[in-house]
Amino acid sequence: MNESSKVCVVMGDDRPVYSDDRAWNHYPSLTFAINLTFAQEKGWDLVYEHYVLPRSLGGTLEAYSSHAREHRAPTWIKLMAIDKAFDSGYDLVVWIDTDCVFYNHEADWDDLLGAAQSANIVAWRDKPFNPDQICAGFMLVRNTSEVRSLIRELWIQPTPYAWVQFHEQSELNAFLKHAPSHWVKMIDEPMFTLESESQRLLHVASFDTLLRVPYFSKWLRDRGLGPADQKIVAEKCKRDLHVDQYDARWSGRTPNFFEHFSRILRMIRSRARRKLKQFYRTIKPLKLK
Repeated sequence: MNESSKVCVVMGDDRPVYSDDRAWNHYPSLTFAINLTFAQEKGWDLVYEHYVLPRSLGGTLEAYSSHAREHRAPTWIKLMAIDKAFDSGYDLVVWIDTDCVFYNHEADWDDLLGAAQSANIVAWRDKPFNPDQICAGFMLVRNTSEVRSLIRELWIQPTPYAWVQFHEQSELNAFLKHAPSHWVKMIDEPMFTLESESQRLLHVASFDTLLRVPYFSKWLRDRGLGPADQKIVAEKCKRDLHVDQYDARWSGRTPNFFEHFSRILRMIRSRARRKLKQFYRTIKPLKLK
């Protein structure tokens, strides 16, 4: 990737970023601060997409592919966030989940930028879970017509992974399994465990949910840093990715009455599941590694 190329780090979530004391107990706010610091050091842009989802009966509806007539787990929305950055003219989008950080800010990234000159996607191996596949929690994605076509197709086509972990990652890997060699470059480095202070990424995934705030807050405090400034948060956090509008653009239709009712039922079910998970986390002992 040459020096004149435009690079944007993109994060996305349905939760906001805080710049006050709430940030210390809110991991997306902590990772935003860490990743923003890294992007500024590299001279890259950073955008945090605070997704806009429709509301009904006092609750938030989940994403829906009208063309496929299927619900979509929240992680699928990253496809829209990446495409939106492409629309802004970026040559390379560095997607990073809100539970993942650039850990060692002194590490060299020239090899990955070089790999992104020819590969459409550069990503870490999903080790130790699926070492022959990529983890979609962190990807360098090149702005090409075939990439843009793929991410739209992933959204609008029916899939067995609509709400089955690991969601869009499984569908993407199903494509990459048979894709030409130029499509993907896999990086064989640690990601889900902290094996060295020199490693490039740390991804505190869902199986370690309770460790996210402790790890990320420690990273900031160890370096004398804190939450991002309110002015920066207002500048970098966007609130204009309307998921249903993007779906209508890609799907060519909007949900009908019955599909809307189905989305309401899904919302009620998901709300109940979240309450159960929250209760479980309050009684599960926290084991620091």
